[in-house]
This record gives sequence, C-alpha cells and structure tokens, in this order.
Amino acid sequence: MKNASLLIHPDELSLTWIDRMVSHGLPTLALHPVGGREADKSLAALLEQLEQPSFRALIDYAVQRGLRIEYEMHAMQFLLPRSEFSPQWFRMNQNGERTSDWNCCASNLQALDLIADHAAALVKKLYRSSHRYFLWLDDAKESACCCPECRRMTPSDQQLKILNHILIRLQKDDPAASLAYLAYCAC
Repeated sequence: MKNASLLIHPDELSLTWIDRMVSHGLPTLALHPVGGREADKSLAALLEQLEQPSFRALIDYAVQRGLRIEYEMHAMQFLLPRSEFSPQWFRMNQNGERTSDWNCCASNLQALDLIADHAAALVKKLYRSSHRYFLWLDDAKESACCCPECRRMTPSDQQLKILNHILIRLQKDDPAASLAYLAYCAC
C-alpha cells in the first residue's frame, strides 16, 4: 500500500483516524476541504485551522506515527479571487461573455502568473505538507474558457496548461514539488 491514502475533510481529522491509518498500513493522510461554489471559503477555513495549535498537534501526531501529509483541494476560486475581477483573466462562456463564475482564461498570461504566485504563497501555509501538491480547478460542468485562443484547447488541455504554469512557479521555491493533475474535467 505504498501509495494508498485516506482522504478526509479537515474537520474529520482525529486521533482515531490517524491510529486506524497506521494500523492498516496506509501511508498518506490527505486533507480535502469541501469543493463546489464555496471552495474558496472551505480552503480559507482550512488555513485558519492550520494556525490552531490543537489542529497542528493532530498533524504532528500523524507525522510522528509515520504518515505523510497532503492537502487536496479545488483551489481556483482561492488562487484567483473573484473580487480581483479583471474581465480578461476569467473565462469566456459559450455566449461570448467574460464571467468570473468558474475558472480562468487559460490563455491569459497575467491571470496565470497571478494564480501561480498565489499558489506558491498557499503551499507555504500547508503545515507539514509533502512535496506533492493538489491544487485543482473548479469542478463544474461547462467551466472551461471558450475565448478564441482557449477554444482551440480541450478543457483538459486548458487545465494542464494552467497546472504546468503553477508547477513551474512552485519549483522555484521547492525544486522537489510535484503537482497532481486531476484526470477528469467537467465539460
């Protein structure tokens, strides 16, 4: 079970789960804030939990028991806050309108740079994280960009382009960084 993991929401983390994982030989504890329309708030709540000594003590206990810690999240709303609305940064919907409802324009270099910088700042806050990062896009149907440049790419290609941009930035601070590609994309 070298690559097995238990994925739970942060508020479910307990000594019981950690002990069960160890007794069953599961090597990786993955914390997954809730996704959907509230993904940014859920991720922000996780970051607040990571500042609490009691929560850090649980993570320390898990690491002392030999577990690897990972954080797996739909992070786009957090990495490109909707409050920073610059229309060209966000996706164009099928009606030709720029909208901040989901994801970004994968062809806009300014958006990609901002997202990558926010990702680099985010991973520094992920207490005792492995070098494996899971920063996924919004998980929704018809959430890809349909601008003339992005339309030439599939939604999966757009996602891969964005994640590669993030990974290049992460590796500036953490040369061992890897970034998981979520192999499905809601189209």
